[in-house]
Amino acid sequence: MSKKTKIICGMLLVVGLIAGWRWYLGSDSAPDRQLYSYIKRNPELGALYNKAIAKEKEIAKTPDKPTLYFDAGLYWKSIAEQSSENQRPFFEKSLLIYERGIEKFGQNNILFYLNGGKLAERLEDYAKAERYYKQAVKISPADESGYLALVDLYYYKLKLPKEDILAVFDVGMSSMINTVPLVSGRASYLRRIGEYAAALKDYRTLSKVFPQNAGYKEIIQELQSQLAK
Repeated sequence: MSKKTKIICGMLLVVGLIAGWRWYLGSDSAPDRQLYSYIKRNPELGALYNKAIAKEKEIAKTPDKPTLYFDAGLYWKSIAEQSSENQRPFFEKSLLIYERGIEKFGQNNILFYLNGGKLAERLEDYAKAERYYKQAVKISPADESGYLALVDLYYYKLKLPKEDILAVFDVGMSSMINTVPLVSGRASYLRRIGEYAAALKDYRTLSKVFPQNAGYKEIIQELQSQLAK
């Protein structure tokens, strides 16, 4: 390595250290500083952190590219999921990125609402998650994604009664031309809660639509056995 190359590499290293140290000193709390120290000790997290920062810089230069927001949000989310320490700050950073995407692109791209809702769930802000999923349904009522996200939220997190959950399916089916995804979701839900007769009806419908699907036939036999007891 030439002397000139060594000097350039040294300068790049110093710049990187200064940037990281500024972020470290700029943290307002000891937990934030601990998180940064943890990232520095973990090469995989450090790589994700660098990618997240790079994407945020790209957003600042070209704020009208939706993919940059998705990428940055995913990197922060990945740091949280791979971190064995405090995950919340990184989930919060991811949510903030998606919320910026909601402000700019949400009316034309419900994926920002859906991703934001999932992050809100991870942060146990179920009211926000519900609001985002409902907004996704409002913007794109013919897309099953918002309805299914609401169903999962109501069932797994909010523990709502079946009447509230089945109402979501009903609204969706009245708005969609292709109701098969919601029939499938409802069939699975009904089977899970032990409503075997209603589930059987849905699975028979699905089996007619997909006659080669052996899985549906097996489930139909299972449900028939349950009802014969």
